[in-house]
Amino acid sequence: MTELLIKESENNDLKLGKALFILLNDQKSSNTSNKQYAIKEATVDADMNDSTSTLKLAFNAIDMSLKVNSIDSMSTILECLSSKFIEIVSAHKHLTYEFINRLLLSHSDTTESQRIPIPQHHFKCYRLFRYLLQNHFDCLFECLQSIFTNINIESTKQLKSQLLDILIIFSNYICIFTINSDVKNSTTLLNYKTILASANKLYSIISIFTTTTKTPQQQQYKLPTRLSTQSSDTYINLMVYILIHLKNDLPTLVNNNQIHEILSSIVNSIKEFINELNHWNKPTQTMLIFSFGLVTKTFDSIALRLHKFNETDFENIISLMIQILPLLYYNYSLSTKNQLLSKYTKQLLCCCVNNNNQFQIYQLCYSIFIILGNLSEKNLNNFIKERFDDISEISVNLMQYTDENIQIFNSKFIEFIFNIKILDTTWSSFDTILSIIDNSQTIPLPLVELIGSSICKYPQILLNRVISRLKESDTFINQQDRDSTVDHRIENSLLILSKVFEINPNFTMDNYQLNNDIMNHLLPFLKESIHYRTAAAKLLKYLDIPIVIYHLLPMIFSANDKESQGSIRAFLSLFEITSKQYVTFELYLETLLSNISVFNDIIINNSNNNNNNNITPNDIFDIDDTSSTNNEMVKSPLNNMVGNSKNLDKLMDLLAKIVDTINEYNGNWSELLQLLLIKLYSNSKDTRLFKMLPVILPRINQKSVLYNYLVPSILSKLESQESILEGTQKDDNASDEEYIFKLLTPMLILNATLKESWSQLKVSQVEDRLFHQLKLRLFHSTLMLQIRKLSSDCISYLPLEYSAGELLERLHQLVTGTNINEMILDIKLIIFIYCNIYLNNLQKISMGFSSRVLAELELLLKVSIKDTNEQMKLNNALSDLLAFIIRSVITKTTPPISITSQQVQNSPVSITKVTEKLSDLLPTVFRILQMKTSLYTQDIDMVLVNSLTIVSRLLGDLELHIYSKLTFPMLIKTYFNVDSNMTKALIIQTLYSVIYKLVDYQLEEYSLDLFDLCESSLKSSDNTLKLSGLKLVASLMKSSPATLFQSTDNIQAIYQLLLKSSTNLENPDIRKLSGDLINLFK
Repeated sequence: MTELLIKESENNDLKLGKALFILLNDQKSSNTSNKQYAIKEATVDADMNDSTSTLKLAFNAIDMSLKVNSIDSMSTILECLSSKFIEIVSAHKHLTYEFINRLLLSHSDTTESQRIPIPQHHFKCYRLFRYLLQNHFDCLFECLQSIFTNINIESTKQLKSQLLDILIIFSNYICIFTINSDVKNSTTLLNYKTILASANKLYSIISIFTTTTKTPQQQQYKLPTRLSTQSSDTYINLMVYILIHLKNDLPTLVNNNQIHEILSSIVNSIKEFINELNHWNKPTQTMLIFSFGLVTKTFDSIALRLHKFNETDFENIISLMIQILPLLYYNYSLSTKNQLLSKYTKQLLCCCVNNNNQFQIYQLCYSIFIILGNLSEKNLNNFIKERFDDISEISVNLMQYTDENIQIFNSKFIEFIFNIKILDTTWSSFDTILSIIDNSQTIPLPLVELIGSSICKYPQILLNRVISRLKESDTFINQQDRDSTVDHRIENSLLILSKVFEINPNFTMDNYQLNNDIMNHLLPFLKESIHYRTAAAKLLKYLDIPIVIYHLLPMIFSANDKESQGSIRAFLSLFEITSKQYVTFELYLETLLSNISVFNDIIINNSNNNNNNNITPNDIFDIDDTSSTNNEMVKSPLNNMVGNSKNLDKLMDLLAKIVDTINEYNGNWSELLQLLLIKLYSNSKDTRLFKMLPVILPRINQKSVLYNYLVPSILSKLESQESILEGTQKDDNASDEEYIFKLLTPMLILNATLKESWSQLKVSQVEDRLFHQLKLRLFHSTLMLQIRKLSSDCISYLPLEYSAGELLERLHQLVTGTNINEMILDIKLIIFIYCNIYLNNLQKISMGFSSRVLAELELLLKVSIKDTNEQMKLNNALSDLLAFIIRSVITKTTPPISITSQQVQNSPVSITKVTEKLSDLLPTVFRILQMKTSLYTQDIDMVLVNSLTIVSRLLGDLELHIYSKLTFPMLIKTYFNVDSNMTKALIIQTLYSVIYKLVDYQLEEYSLDLFDLCESSLKSSDNTLKLSGLKLVASLMKSSPATLFQSTDNIQAIYQLLLKSSTNLENPDIRKLSGDLINLFK
């Protein structure tokens, strides 16, 4: 009948249904009739390669159908296969198809003797499956991926049943194929991307089809369904198949990067898979949870270090995964588990005795503990009883390894050996173990693990025993520091106590007396013992925070360095537990703000000792910012106490370490900053917290938090004060002092915040509102000057658009207005903004913006103020601004080429004409200096030369050398061309402010000119110029004497001029400096 159907088929082509019927039901396939029970792979190969058989035509029909409609045809094939498989299983229940057990026993050995004979009734199904896998690999896995994708929790029972059938046949047959296929001789690379996509889709099924349940103790875990467990086993078989192929393909793959990419995908997929399986473990299955923890840790380590591995490492990793993964099957027989345990235990013992490499020990220990975790309590006890001697010998031999993971494995084996249980009320078992603490040597880590676990189980008895040993050792601490011996009783006690908290961090929760007892016993180690300070410090983070802080903070500022350092280390450990960071930080701030005299003492003198040598725009203002509160503090009788500066350094250093520790342990800065704001607003008169801001904010690693949380919070505070500033609302209950601090506090916080978060700022609604509030304060004439200055500073950190428009227009109105004398402070505040913009150089400044600023600067250079003192301050401000603009274009990459006379001659006579590039500004400055008549005020020379001097103070060493190359020739020429002795003196000031930072070879080319200049200035009858000349000579003699004294004639000339200057009766400064320089000649 079959032959007739084939003959009637057009062009010998079979339809898909006919082909499947032949392949799954024919009775004439080669060599099948004589098979009693099982068929070998060779028979399958023979049937598939016979070109004359009807089977070949059927396979051809399969190929054609998949070519025309691949996914639908493959789905049909898989449905037929699974139906036939279930039919076979139902009819032949006596035949085993649990190939999983065979894979577990044979996956490490794929020799011919280990191959699985195929049961006769499975032959036809497996033949078709093998053909699909070998000839239609991509189509098969794309179809599987489609099936896995379309299934979900809402799918019908029929669809779920069909999927289960497909998973069963696929899992079993891929098992046979993995064991029986000779992949070692395969020459075809596996399509890893396709097969991994299917595996990952399969993983999603594992997680979907589970239900959540609880133990009698109300502990939750996931209960898998038949579909999820079958999906899990199929996933394992699929991954083992991939890994065996990958191990075979290693020499063929292009490079390590390609291997790394494939392995990374595999490892990440398996990590997620193991994480899901871990949720299936009952909380009572402690051994299984322990083994899963080890495996998770291992895969995390592999994922982190994969890029550092070589080819040998790749092979080892793959071997490890091939051995471990099948051990995670949901169900396999007890006999298989026992066989594997026997095999692995013997191998591990052999490894330990022969001191084999650690990787083999890892591999075997993982395998043993995973299997043990899957045993019932009865079977686990039987294993321990039967293998007690082997485990003991393994444990003894593992003691030699210092590796942390091997020590953890060993701790479990020691648990088996000791088998600690409460047998009676004498507690003799525990006494025996605790006697180890008094050992004359440090006890091994596995025993520490064992005792720590025991204490957690039975704290009422054991913990007091450990603490008592600490207490007994208190009297020996001083003696230990003197003779440098180690009391192992203390060391062992601290090790065990540390392990207790590691196992159960909440061990002392809600037990005040226990917290206090442990704290009191640990304090001596912080105060005295150099040996145990670190170990004791690490333990305090587990105790009640208020108790710890109460004891530690006063000790931190102790004059005893050992006590202080030990306390600091212990205090910082409190921030290592993320859940305790908030309460620790809060208690720390509250303690600091309390009335304890030691903390008041820390801040004394600090407010008047802020010596800042850096050039900043603050020099524009000549004001005393010290508040009345600070003045009162300065007058305190504590002012003269020794060690204030040291204590302040300690406080700030401690604060920096706190922030660094919070960063390291992933602190929630939104919450901590909210706490800090609350403290700042509620303690606005206390300068201590504000002095902390410049220490805290720059160190916070989450810069976006500053912008996303602090800026909106401060803005809201500023907006709430708007009605008070506009006079529409008055806080009748607030005194003048409270009113000032209420307005000052948010500005201080905002200023510190913007300095650290300026890069996050953009033109948006938040910044628009912020700019409005800052303007309101900037131009509020009755506000405290410090608040107006802070507003000016804050605006300079906003995006440039906010300073380029309205502010420049406002400056122009003020400069060209009729009441400029009354508005001079507003003008200086705006100048302050532009000084900061150019000084900080945080944003890209366009030439258009600079041209507009220079235009306003030129107008200001032509302004004359009635008050000479205010005119001088304005001139200083203009010098600053011009200097900051010039400095912004001098970088380490600026060509060190001198400005020429031709460049100066071709430069404009006005700074407003500098419109193309800022680098033209320097030649223009020299052009204006050399003009005999000027469009500006009579002070223009002083403003310009002062700006050149300021530039020299802003530059680093390399930039300073470039600046000297740019300016020295023209400065020297200008000196000899100008008539004003004051201008000459200022030019010399610029020169020696650069020279004292340079060395001989950098000044050599100017030696003759500098000598002439020194000689000229020393001969001058103008005392100001002569004193400047003496300073220049002093600078050259210190930095580069060879430049000045290239000949004996030069030495003699300078010496004679110094002798003459030393008799100057008009100026004592000239006499003294000349005399000092003459002494250098002797």
